[in-house]
Amino acid sequence: MRYNQLNLDDLPRPEPADIFVNGMEILHKMLNLPMVEESDNDWDDPLMLETFSVSFFNGVKEGAQYLKANADKFIAPVLLVSGCDDVYVVPIDAIDFYQETASKDKSLRLYSGLGHYLMFEPNGDVVVDDIVGWINQRVKK
Repeated sequence: MRYNQLNLDDLPRPEPADIFVNGMEILHKMLNLPMVEESDNDWDDPLMLETFSVSFFNGVKEGAQYLKANADKFIAPVLLVSGCDDVYVVPIDAIDFYQETASKDKSLRLYSGLGHYLMFEPNGDVVVDDIVGWINQRVKK
């Protein structure tokens, strides 16, 4: 993650770390997105939590800062995938990390016409096949 879409100005949160807060409201503010009516919400995922701990949001900021400051130390194999239409974790974040990482074994896949829910969108099976293929190429047999 980078700061291309994320607005981390309101973090860290002042509440105690174990308090739960309205996640959708905070996420939309962090992502500079307007709140939408529930019927128009593309976060309509039965597995998506509506509340998050304050420590989760504070950890997002700490993690984003750490990754940005230490990308040149990242040497593990990495496959970065992003939907070109993702408004939550924008593709430029993956591109930036790909360019900054010191990994010798790195791959970047950008999927035209796909958004945030890569594997669950139409043609998401292509993403799954790419991920499985990338892993299989690296599995020691």
